[in-house]
Amino acid sequence: MKLAILYQQSEPPAKDDTKELVKIKEDCVAASQALKIKGLVRIDCREDKNGVFKIFDFNAKPNITGGVRPHRKK
Repeated sequence: MKLAILYQQSEPPAKDDTKELVKIKEDCVAASQALKIKGLVRIDCREDKNGVFKIFDFNAKPNITGGVRPHRKK
């Protein structure tokens, strides 16, 4: 399983190898495996006020579902 970290809508952390980021990356992989996800997925996570990251949403990669949404341009 490949993991790509994207920071499109938020400021990237100063360091990408903190124990909190390592843990959430591991949690994302474990959650994907537990849900038996085989295709591309975006997993949304947020950091709480205590610095703990939590998974809150799984989304099909944008535009993958375009065929079932003909009204959407992008």
